[in-house]
Amino acid sequence: MQQYPQGYMPPVQQVVPVQQVVPIQPITMFGLQCVFIQDPMIELANSVKAVIHQQIEVFEMLSGCETPNRYHVFVQNAQGYNQYLFKCKEESGWCMRNCCPSSGREFSMKLKHINAATQIKSNDFLNVYATLFKPFKCTCCCLARPELLLSLNGHEQQYVGKVKEEFTCCDPLFTIKDGNGNPVYSVKCDCCQCGFCCRKNFCGKISEVKFFIYDLNNCVQPAGTIVKMRAQNVGQLITDADSYEVLFPANATPQQKFSLICCALMIDYQYFEETGSGQSNNNN
Repeated sequence: MQQYPQGYMPPVQQVVPVQQVVPIQPITMFGLQCVFIQDPMIELANSVKAVIHQQIEVFEMLSGCETPNRYHVFVQNAQGYNQYLFKCKEESGWCMRNCCPSSGREFSMKLKHINAATQIKSNDFLNVYATLFKPFKCTCCCLARPELLLSLNGHEQQYVGKVKEEFTCCDPLFTIKDGNGNPVYSVKCDCCQCGFCCRKNFCGKISEVKFFIYDLNNCVQPAGTIVKMRAQNVGQLITDADSYEVLFPANATPQQKFSLICCALMIDYQYFEETGSGQSNNNN
């Protein structure tokens, strides 16, 4: 036994309790088994595609009045695992939703997520990660083209770019710009697709529509796609709720992938939404 001098007290070793790690339990939403995440941008860096599902609004079906749109965004990595990225909810006035065509109406949208570290499970997510703003535009041909402004929330709101619909005679064209206003991608669609030209009819509902993503440094071959998917269920057949799949370009940054997801939301408002009166969109 070790001998200590008289009056000497050996230091007491502090035992640090080991924190028990709570495993992240997968959940099932819209037929996808997924997990919550801690930082959306980290997951976007490792993702290869995103899936967007618009929530079916029962009150809208019963009343015929347009209600705020809500979307759920998932991302998938190269291993095929799904992560829940955002819940997106529109904030707009009743008159703007029901009296103004959706292609021109003004709204803001909060993108919220559940932090996996805190395991918060609530219908109203507390973590506002990003904000989208679409200003009112009285569009006429090449004048006052619709645009969607993208900002990330933090200690200070960071403007990261915008999505703008360009004027064309027939085929829809969107330009994605970074925070400095430099064009990064263009998104084009052939209007001669059944799902596009008959989008308000049954044939259009059961057909997909492909939008091709072009890198402006190489506009020869598409770098990715945004697909408006065919109706997944009866609810999507009888409402204007839709689903989208975004296949990211291989060299896209997390901010650019985020912008492409926002472009899919912009496409939904410009071409596949209706006002409460059933008024369709005519952008060109």
